[in-house]
Amino acid sequence: MFTITLARLGASALIAATGAAHPPVLSAGAITGPIKINTKTHSVMTTKFDIQFGNATTNKPSDPERIDLLTWKNHKGIKSPNLAVRGGSYCNGDALESWGQSYGSTEGQQPYLIVGGSTGTWKSPAPGQVVIKTNTPKTCGTHIPMTTTYTFYGAGAKVNEIKVSRTVPFGTHHYANPSQEGLRMYVPRLSLATYSQVIYPDKNEKVATSALCDNCTPLGPSAWGGRWFADNNPSDNSGLLVLRSKTDQRKSELEIDEDGLSASNNTAIDLPQPAGGWKSTITEVEYLCFYDSATWPLSKRRAGHTVTLPAGCGP
Repeated sequence: MFTITLARLGASALIAATGAAHPPVLSAGAITGPIKINTKTHSVMTTKFDIQFGNATTNKPSDPERIDLLTWKNHKGIKSPNLAVRGGSYCNGDALESWGQSYGSTEGQQPYLIVGGSTGTWKSPAPGQVVIKTNTPKTCGTHIPMTTTYTFYGAGAKVNEIKVSRTVPFGTHHYANPSQEGLRMYVPRLSLATYSQVIYPDKNEKVATSALCDNCTPLGPSAWGGRWFADNNPSDNSGLLVLRSKTDQRKSELEIDEDGLSASNNTAIDLPQPAGGWKSTITEVEYLCFYDSATWPLSKRRAGHTVTLPAGCGP
């Protein structure tokens, strides 16, 4: 059986992610206006974001799901450094750990749906939208076709948000892990050194905080409110809030985690495997909401109190 170990190290052994990302290059054929999408170089530029995915030229290897560069402008218009970290080497020279992956909730456990070596297409069928269709080769992971749709907003209340919809066709590609392994549907990766705190709602919908740990036991309904979490920078209280859609399947857990080769906070939503395995198609919709202390004031997220999420975060 093919196996992969998602390498994890203690905090004292963390090393920086490898490989410099290239800035987006926009061609004459890019969509004009507040959102520019280049289907040749797999890059997106909005009034708030610069994003570079893997491609066959500037960002080899051509893994269309791998995000190499993601910068965000805060409420003052100050651009962040690259928020998307990666590290390690895996199938066909791809990164072992990168932003946008989908794999089992525990290291070394399948399914490996989107991991290093994923290949496929990257298209923009509508303004502000990118659709990625991939299928990781059997030599690299679990060979099940995947569809990921990104929606970007050039202006308005949602300008700091990216909508991600990911579909796994388990209805036609049944899958069961004998160990009843869960599935992380979408994994963002931010710097562990900077985004070292996780904010989430407890079972009573009150704000709780946690430090990171390696391959933590997932938080279920007895400890997690079930709809959102935030990777927070405790020094300036900026970060990324991940909000699940109300249409997502009910059963979910929060996997608080860190990875060593990418020196990343790779906390993600985890979906427990149903008894007997997955036999129905799953679509998970998550909203990636980037914030600072002005767009999400501390008074709206006090520990032990009910949260008020940032304006424009969600549907």
